[in-house]
Amino acid sequence: MTRIRPIAIGAGLALVILLSGCGNGPPAGAVAGGGGGGTVGSGAASGLGTPAKQVQATADLKFNPGTTTVKSGDVIQWTNTGGVPHNVTFDSYQTLTSQTMQQGDLWQVKFTTAGTYAYHCTFHPGMDGQITVGG
Repeated sequence: MTRIRPIAIGAGLALVILLSGCGNGPPAGAVAGGGGGGTVGSGAASGLGTPAKQVQATADLKFNPGTTTVKSGDVIQWTNTGGVPHNVTFDSYQTLTSQTMQQGDLWQVKFTTAGTYAYHCTFHPGMDGQITVGG
């Protein structure tokens, strides 16, 4: 009986540690924080408003246009127009990342803080873009 007790305690502790890591990611629409600790905006597959600008993730592994300028509060929408999966991941704000986008899928971001934001597709090295948000 004394040998079973330490095994049971160890197994229970391992289960607690394993379960504590589940579900800690940000929900869709979460506010993104970053390097400076502030918030820069929110992202979701839809529902953030009418896009002021649209960016295509293309079959030739580029964002088109590669650079986009918007005003604070504007919504930018990415559409996967290619036949391969893409995503949108902001270099300094990785919590503001789309899900894997299949052909036809959308991703929207509404920036609330002026600045310049570099992003990329993690599946395709060299597939980069930049958003400039004015005040």
